[in-house]
Amino acid sequence: MRAFGPALPGDPRPPLRAHEAVWHVFPGEGGVTGLLLLSESHLTCHTFPEHGYAGFNLYCCRPRAAWPWEPRLREVLGATSVSVRRVARGEAAAAGAGEGAA
Repeated sequence: MRAFGPALPGDPRPPLRAHEAVWHVFPGEGGVTGLLLLSESHLTCHTFPEHGYAGFNLYCCRPRAAWPWEPRLREVLGATSVSVRRVARGEAAAAGAGEGAA
């Protein structure tokens, strides 16, 4: 098991813990699809190079501080447009937290 992603300043919880990764690389310029299994749930990635698009879905089973997706994706991928949507699930959704853009 490997930890990744430093905890955010002031967040006392440990980084996410990765167990296994599965990647499928499509032939030619077809992109990749990946799944990283976490103790806390999962992270998926789907790329469509023909459209200049990469999509990520991070699902955590317990509430966590928001990760800075927009600046990180701009930095790492050179993204010119980043759209982030945070959706509360479980108890947080019942309490009305986390709906809309983050």
